[in-house]
Amino acid sequence: MLAYVVRRLGFLVLVAVVVSFITFAFMRLAPGDPAELIAIGRFGEHVTEAQVEQVRQQEGLEAPLPVQYVRWGARAARGDLGRSLVSGEPAAAEILGRLPATVELAVAALLVSLLLGVPVGTVCASHRGRPLDVAARGGALLGVSVPNFWLALLLILVFSLWLGWLPSYGSGGLARLVLPAVTLGTGMAALTTRVMRSGAVEVLSRPYIRAARARGLSERTILWKHALKNSLIPTVTVLGLQFGRVLEGAVIVEAVFGRPGIGRLLVNSVYARDFAVVQGCVLLFAGVYVLVNLLVDVVYAWLDPRIHYGAGGAGA
Repeated sequence: MLAYVVRRLGFLVLVAVVVSFITFAFMRLAPGDPAELIAIGRFGEHVTEAQVEQVRQQEGLEAPLPVQYVRWGARAARGDLGRSLVSGEPAAAEILGRLPATVELAVAALLVSLLLGVPVGTVCASHRGRPLDVAARGGALLGVSVPNFWLALLLILVFSLWLGWLPSYGSGGLARLVLPAVTLGTGMAALTTRVMRSGAVEVLSRPYIRAARARGLSERTILWKHALKNSLIPTVTVLGLQFGRVLEGAVIVEAVFGRPGIGRLLVNSVYARDFAVVQGCVLLFAGVYVLVNLLVDVVYAWLDPRIHYGAGGAGA
């Protein structure tokens, strides 16, 4: 297992290099002179050619793109992502300052997904083919199909404007977290329900479940004590993949609800062509995604001792 973790961490470095270079290239090759945009951010809209050229020399923008990337990568490896063109503060500090709000939203959304998806999927499996199962699957399909931005606006309309129960803007306190977390978590819960149901249906057909029934155990005991743990293995996979969806959805949800997280920072930075902050945000997202998938593999081995990771990779 240790060797496998080390290899995956090495893969994280490779992902960071590839993702950062693609982001770096796209930001530099987008329409507009990067030196002029940076000069405008520093000196205001009425910049002179001398100021633009000064910025070009200071930032090394006269060098070929690969050389620029190597210089930036050397600084980034030391934790220096550059300075924000908007605030003038270090990009790393800007990103880390927004990180807690996004982590809070991501954890809350995953909890919503688990609290809704796991019990509903398990109950549907035990009522396979019955009206409850059909209704839940229809609701899951609807939940997967609804876009985050549309659901966010609907929740704001109902619970903030019509009923006045919950605030719809900003962060701080549980009340301001509920609507964003439900917006992100509902779509994830729909997929979790479908995967949990499929896993539970497969587990409930295994011989040891039939043996438990033959011993006279109640369906509730069989379902929640014997079938649930093994049914969670495919669900854990989906949760790991869904974490990437949390980061993607945070970009939209934080913008709609005005949360000061990394997603909203990324949107604003793209509009402002804030190179350093955009590159830092994308690099963070890629790193977190790889680390979460590594954590999923470790949880696999805990849920099912038959799964092991040897020198050649995963095995059972």
